[in-house]
Amino acid sequence: MSYLCYLIVSFDSSKTYIGITNDFTKRLRQHNGEIKGGAKYTTQGRPWRLVAHIKGFENHIQVLQFEWAFKYVTRSVKGKTPLLRRGEALYQLVHKDRWTKSSPESCTIPLVIEVHSSFLPAKTFPSYINILVL
Repeated sequence: MSYLCYLIVSFDSSKTYIGITNDFTKRLRQHNGEIKGGAKYTTQGRPWRLVAHIKGFENHIQVLQFEWAFKYVTRSVKGKTPLLRRGEALYQLVHKDRWTKSSPESCTIPLVIEVHSSFLPAKTFPSYINILVL
């Protein structure tokens, strides 16, 4: 079962949400209220749309560590729109040696970031990160 971390943005782009799932299509339908479930936070701001998937994790623990770190790093990014803050946070996170103290070295996990919206800073990402713009 393959897990991924995802970033979605609200219809008016005033809110973003980071989560993990093994079935993104179903999860997005939950966030948008089409089926039961979803996070309480995403009941406002509907509809939500995909901004990016981050894939390549070896197990559920790794994706949980990455999700936590993604949210944590975002708190230190100031003065930008919510979406640009997430882009800068993702850039900073993938440049860390480890996402968390107990996670594996970042360079040992060849992540794939599938981008569906322009939100990443125009900077160089590490060579072990594959960025696909869809």
